[in-house]
Amino acid sequence: MSRSIHQFGPCRRPFPAGLILLLLLAPTASAKVFYLSPDGDDQATGTHPATPWQSLQHVEGRLGEGDSLVLAPGEYLQTATLRDLAGSTQRPVTIQAAMPGFSVLRGSLSLGPWRSIPNRPRCYDTAVGQTVYNLIHTSTGQTWRRATTEAELRATAGSWWQHPDDQTLLIHLPDGLLEAPSLEAVVIPGIGLSLIQARSVVLQGITFRGFGSEPGQPGLLIQGSQDIRARDCQWINCAGGVTWNQAVDSELRRARLQGIGREGDPATPGLLVGPGTTNLLVADCELRPGTGDALRLDAAAGSVTLENLQIRGGLRGLVLDPGKAHLTARRCVITQCASPLVLPPRSDAWRIQQSTLQWTSSIDPAVTRLIDDTNLLFGQPKQADPHFCDPAHDDYRLQADSPIRNCGDAGDTPGALPYRGDVLFLKPDGHDDNDGLSVATAIRTLAQACRLARPGVTVYLMPGEYPGPLKPLASGDLDLPLVFRAWGSGRAMVSVHDASPALDLDGLRYIHVEDLDFSAPMIGAVVRRAAAIRLDNCRMIDNDASALVLLDACDVMVRHCTLWNSRGPAVIVQGETRDIQITSSLLHSKQSAALGLDMSRPPLFAQYNAYFPAKNHPLALMAGASLWDREQLRGAGFGNAIAYITMESTRQRGGEHAGPVGAWTDLSDLHGNRLEDPR
Repeated sequence: MSRSIHQFGPCRRPFPAGLILLLLLAPTASAKVFYLSPDGDDQATGTHPATPWQSLQHVEGRLGEGDSLVLAPGEYLQTATLRDLAGSTQRPVTIQAAMPGFSVLRGSLSLGPWRSIPNRPRCYDTAVGQTVYNLIHTSTGQTWRRATTEAELRATAGSWWQHPDDQTLLIHLPDGLLEAPSLEAVVIPGIGLSLIQARSVVLQGITFRGFGSEPGQPGLLIQGSQDIRARDCQWINCAGGVTWNQAVDSELRRARLQGIGREGDPATPGLLVGPGTTNLLVADCELRPGTGDALRLDAAAGSVTLENLQIRGGLRGLVLDPGKAHLTARRCVITQCASPLVLPPRSDAWRIQQSTLQWTSSIDPAVTRLIDDTNLLFGQPKQADPHFCDPAHDDYRLQADSPIRNCGDAGDTPGALPYRGDVLFLKPDGHDDNDGLSVATAIRTLAQACRLARPGVTVYLMPGEYPGPLKPLASGDLDLPLVFRAWGSGRAMVSVHDASPALDLDGLRYIHVEDLDFSAPMIGAVVRRAAAIRLDNCRMIDNDASALVLLDACDVMVRHCTLWNSRGPAVIVQGETRDIQITSSLLHSKQSAALGLDMSRPPLFAQYNAYFPAKNHPLALMAGASLWDREQLRGAGFGNAIAYITMESTRQRGGEHAGPVGAWTDLSDLHGNRLEDPR
């Protein structure tokens, strides 16, 4: 199952998107496109990116059949209830993020800086200025306990209390924490977005974060509606994800839910299919609930179909209340739940097929008898190791030597992911005469891996050091990218000792590089005349020139990366480069600006990054001009600079940084660099 649920085509310009969206979203000349921005004005026309509206509630009654609303990147600290939106199957009303994942409807605020309270060990405070309803640990989604008095706060680790006079927020650290972590406070009460009596509406690429002042309140409520299609959306740290009530003929595709639930309400599901909801399709989604269930069907619901879901963690996976509801699930992977399935022992109520289920709790024999042999159940004592490719990355494909292969009654392979031989393994002590199709038969060199790699293959580098460079010989495809990734939770390093880059992507397309370290004396990585390239959670440190050079490249995404301690700019962008995204990354230079561009307009979208230029140097150089602060970056045409920070502001935040899509777990520890970007 793909690690990322979002795919982007090559050379797509992310923003501004007005002309593109007019062509893509307006099927006839009568359809209109409206715009929303955190800096907009509801008194404006809303018909151009330069004159956007500000509040989502303002669009009620203003969108007609075939119309579209485009949300600029940024945080929208607001809720909305939209009634009677009416499109048609061929001409739906569309509410769409200009860039998937970066238009954030939010009910919470990131907190800080924190001040240690004198004579109160492990207690901190910060100014908020608004009523706080809940306190959430940003990276885990866990809810802290609310103390009723200051005395209770002092006595209770892992609690918070808000002063009634000045609204200062006080916290008492949980055991094991030495500094204030990255926290967010729920300050907007209620449900994020409610669609009431709507028909034929498409939601595309929107993030819902931090909603739910009360247990069970979802980020999105669909009530009494028909043909609602939510695609490429995500729900982060909400009390609930999506709730459907009396909703018919609807779908949820390519969604991600993470950190759903609230303390004291452990059964709150990420997805709740309520009474009267029928003919619902949920497909290609990733569900990582916090304290609650992943998906629950009410007894009075109708027919629900699940396809290609990946569920990890939480209390229970799929829960079907006894009643008239009917559940069909195909090709789902459910792991690390206390119980993957809670189903009535009736064969006419549900059907689970071709799924992979980790069952660590006792299994109800009545339910087990109804699970056919197309499914793979694992995790029981004394059961043979299935030899999955990499559970640490939620990769439950099978290695070539898996005992599960061809063990079905008809010689087929059970589970959600049939064996296709599309994974290669490298080990420092492997051998290039091996086939590389399992850990036991791993190959040794990157050169051999590049010779064997083809579109759709994932190349896993086991922990250790590999002589470089990593220089693939072939491209991937749009639906079958070529992936190079570190295996497990360890780190794998590609190193060179001459002037060549450790990562060299020249003239290639659809290459993903994830969780790898690159060591080179001069330049860590070069992306040259390439398109559709993804660098995710990679590290390039101590380069004499630059960590990353983009030259005549198109559609490159750099996220969660540590580009640290180079002499020149951490990132250099040159030539006819365009459509670049650099997000949630650390950019540090010890002798220059953090970012260097040789053009007068930025060909990139840069958001939620931490910039660390050398002393007395600007954050960025652009065609000789110096950009010293976030307002200058923004004025130069970058994305909404919500979370640009400097080394000093990082120290004030206690070594951590929280953006609207996540938090650095520890900026001071480069080996722990990870931002929980929902994309």
